[in-house]
Amino acid sequence: MTGAALSPKIGASAAVITEVPWTTIPHSEPVLPGERSSDLLAERGIPVYIPLVVTVIAGMTTTEAQRLIAQGQVSLDGVPAQASWTYLKPGTLIQVGPDRTFRIGQP
Repeated sequence: MTGAALSPKIGASAAVITEVPWTTIPHSEPVLPGERSSDLLAERGIPVYIPLVVTVIAGMTTTEAQRLIAQGQVSLDGVPAQASWTYLKPGTLIQVGPDRTFRIGQP
């Protein structure tokens, strides 16, 4: 995976934050008639399967990602992941274990 390392914000953990390009995030974009995907992205984000996202950005197997999620070691914007599916927006911070932090880039 390629991504630019960023300095952490004040108050963030000492770990380096890796910027993840939006285009590398596996997702589905259900768009209903009359809706625009850009509007959905701004309002609620896009639906993603968290174990697959963690697999792609952290370079681990889906089984390893599922185990970390079950152990409460994967968090989205500081909140432990509770379900397999969620909505992600650009700028979301994903913490994987104690020492890996990723920020989702802009589309």
